[in-house]
Amino acid sequence: MHNTPIPPTLLLSLLPGVGAGRYWDWVEHFGSAKQTLDAPIETLPLCPAKAKGLLIDYQQHQHNSELANQAQTIIEQLANQQAGLISIEEPHYPRLLKQIHRAPPVLYTKGNSALLHHPQIAIVGTRNPTHGGSENAKAFSRYLASNGFTITSGLALGIDGIAHQSAATQMGGTIAVMATGVDDIYPKRHRPLAQTILENNGLLVTEFAPNTPPLAARFPQRNRIISGLSMGTLIIEAAIKSGSLITAVYANEQNREVFCIPSSIHNPQGKGCHKLIKEGAHLVETADDIV
Repeated sequence: MHNTPIPPTLLLSLLPGVGAGRYWDWVEHFGSAKQTLDAPIETLPLCPAKAKGLLIDYQQHQHNSELANQAQTIIEQLANQQAGLISIEEPHYPRLLKQIHRAPPVLYTKGNSALLHHPQIAIVGTRNPTHGGSENAKAFSRYLASNGFTITSGLALGIDGIAHQSAATQMGGTIAVMATGVDDIYPKRHRPLAQTILENNGLLVTEFAPNTPPLAARFPQRNRIISGLSMGTLIIEAAIKSGSLITAVYANEQNREVFCIPSSIHNPQGKGCHKLIKEGAHLVETADDIV
């Protein structure tokens, strides 16, 4: 028998082929993760074959099943890495994130998870900022963090990394939302930055289990968490086709504020911000415009 109680949410979210969409379809149908796990297999709509096999095994052997063993291994891995998990059925799951459509069932965290309950501003932008864009990212991050906002971003190169670095030592601190497992820092050159975040009472958070590698499809998924955790999203330089604009779309869908710093009309990295301003995003010139 396992000593640690395994959250039903974790078990359900570990089933192969069960993303947040199918998870919520089932939970809305059956009432809870536990009731879904215990439901007769033939009543589960659109259950992938591999998931079906694991569920039958779980229903027959419970804590001695392959699914429970997988979950237990993850709990042990997290403990070894001084990391943890928060299931959506727990009271300390972040309130704003819980409000979004199909919120991640499980969050894996490393560092100061109390930051999840602080007022957050997301700061995102291009991986290739101009000098002006870099300076704006530094100044806005520092000012907002020193005014008590936690700066949330995606640990990417460029604006994200500058925002984390500038906020890390300030009062509000910073949260890095990852598209990998909490044990796999991507890009690799941001390992020292991740360490700086942790050493300054910041937080790494992801919806992906340990040992999850970076795949292109996971980055837009990560972006909905960046905007979902935050009261508003500030975009500092973004091309027309960029992950930052995906984050802005999510922020709008989630009923959150979108702020943009305008650029020169000749700056290709500013085109995305100008497009968003035309569509109704707040044009900001100073961090006080956000505060």
